Amino acid sequence: LRASYWHGNNLEGYAKISAWRWSGDYQALINNQPTPFSIDATDAVLSIGMNGYFLERYSAGVIYQTVELEGQRNIMVGGVIGVRF
Repeated sequence: LRASYWHGNNLEGYAKISAWRWSGDYQALINNQPTPFSIDATDAVLSIGMNGYFLERYSAGVIYQTVELEGQRNIMVGGVIGVRF
């Protein structure tokens, strides 16, 4: 789910909520014995970002995303470069 706010024709700010489905296989030592276990879940990812569009086909922007996986907050910050075909 994404909501955008446009400033003119070339600058877009947005907020987005999405889902991240993940799984992992792990091994822990319990009483000095290796014990395998698996975890899987679906977590909500919250994002905000900004894109600038130029030369009709190109865009560049930044994005900030945060998600909590198994009680640990993860923050991702990135740059985006796009070309429309």
